[in-house]
Amino acid sequence: MNINKLKLNDDKRECMLIGPPGRCTKSALSTVQFGNSSIGVTRSVKNLGVVLYSELSMKQHISHISRVCSFQLTNISNIRKYFTKESLIILILSLVTSRIDYCNSLLAGAPKSITNKLQYIQNTAARIVSSWRKYNHITPILHNLHWPPIRQRISFKILCHVYRCLSKDAPQYLCDLITEYKPARSLRSENKLLLTVPSVKSVNYGQRSFAFNAAKEWNRLPLYLRQSSTLASFQSQLKTYLFKTAFPE
Repeated sequence: MNINKLKLNDDKRECMLIGPPGRCTKSALSTVQFGNSSIGVTRSVKNLGVVLYSELSMKQHISHISRVCSFQLTNISNIRKYFTKESLIILILSLVTSRIDYCNSLLAGAPKSITNKLQYIQNTAARIVSSWRKYNHITPILHNLHWPPIRQRISFKILCHVYRCLSKDAPQYLCDLITEYKPARSLRSENKLLLTVPSVKSVNYGQRSFAFNAAKEWNRLPLYLRQSSTLASFQSQLKTYLFKTAFPE
């Protein structure tokens, strides 16, 4: 390919270094030459509504979502008395929950210090709907609203991607990231529809990868879920399973 003939949009082209904080900070690289174009190196970029930072910690993305959702919740709280509970739920699902769930599979393996910010947003939304005070325990509210916590919502998205990959209904680049478990000799586990968990060295990057989290989350599921015949039945049973996991009786 002749890169000199490749046209770049000057307003959209960006270059970002990805790696540990120390290396990215100490790097003397400030521009990248691509053909006749010089692209400046930045620490963060925004792609399809997701803010990516050079460390891939997702802190900036979470902070952005938190600011937007807090603004929406403040406005909703000010006009809460004019709405029924059902209308409030629809409003919050449209303006807040949709943002919390958007691309949340990127948060797989993220520390609780990051996902807790989203959990705080969800807790605030639940209190607005239920008119509960700030210091009331949140678990009964989420249970009554049938709202799974953030961790379960992330797991749900990842597991749905895995099911689509195994059904060959996902993009090939995702299907290539998972490998079905096939033992070298005959074992009882060979018929349990398990995945091979790849060995990784890095906690911050390897254990945050889709390949690692997909296999880990999938292998934790009971066999009846992994044997679901359709995506619709899998999603329905998975929601029930994750909800019971979050709120055990």
